[in-house]
Amino acid sequence: MHVDDILAFVDAQEAEKIKAHLVANFGTVLFEVNGRLSYLGMEIEVTDEGTRVNMSFNVKQMLEEAEEKMNLIVFALPGTKETFVADNEAEVMQENARVFFHSTMAKLLYLSKRARPDVLMY
Repeated sequence: MHVDDILAFVDAQEAEKIKAHLVANFGTVLFEVNGRLSYLGMEIEVTDEGTRVNMSFNVKQMLEEAEEKMNLIVFALPGTKETFVADNEAEVMQENARVFFHSTMAKLLYLSKRARPDVLMY
């Protein structure tokens, strides 16, 4: 179950107790009990085998946006140790490129924290 950005996994009996409490305090509430949930960009499925988090829709959106805007940013690929050396003489990134780069990196971090923690660097 979730309310705004608070998510809880409970069994059906506990869900009914929570529903009764919410209805008693707030009146009518939308309430659905099942093993599938769309939550903050994640498709969550709970089965007897375990819990699966799918964020492929987010990845598809990011790739489509990147295809349109990738020309805004100049990359030096593949990365070398020189990639991480600050160049104080470099030209400042244009605002639209900066916004795209920042937004994309934030989305990738969110994706990795939620669905692919194995790709995070520690």
